[in-house]
Amino acid sequence: MTLMTASADKPTTFVDDYLLYQLASASQVLSDEFHRKVKASGTKIHVWRVLACVVDQPGLMLTSLSKLVLYEQSRLTKIIDQMVDDGLVNKQPVAGDRRKMAIFVTAKGQDLVAPLMVSAKAHESKVLENLTDSEMTMLKRVLNKLCNLQT
Repeated sequence: MTLMTASADKPTTFVDDYLLYQLASASQVLSDEFHRKVKASGTKIHVWRVLACVVDQPGLMLTSLSKLVLYEQSRLTKIIDQMVDDGLVNKQPVAGDRRKMAIFVTAKGQDLVAPLMVSAKAHESKVLENLTDSEMTMLKRVLNKLCNLQT
């Protein structure tokens, strides 16, 4: 099936004009270079994701964290347990419900994630350098809006 785009009169494939594919593709392409840097630093991507989310949100609950890092809670629990063993995070039971765990980054975790956060922001600036400030603001606003849709 060949479609015509509204902005150009050239044939395109379904996935070229399918927003969900474009979002996934953009994420993959834009993340690859940074993920190589993370791996080169000796850090696993899932560790980076957890630390980046928890470092400025101390006490984040596992349920909320699983949504942020895009992992199922059962997988995240195993990741957190390993990160506790590695001294990168601590988990503490929540007052009133000891089944719930709050996650905190340790000093070792902060030392690991701080340079990666600087690198992440530099990478973001580089990949978005062709967008104007208003385009970047609009893009982030639209993406946040899409992420907050209730289905």
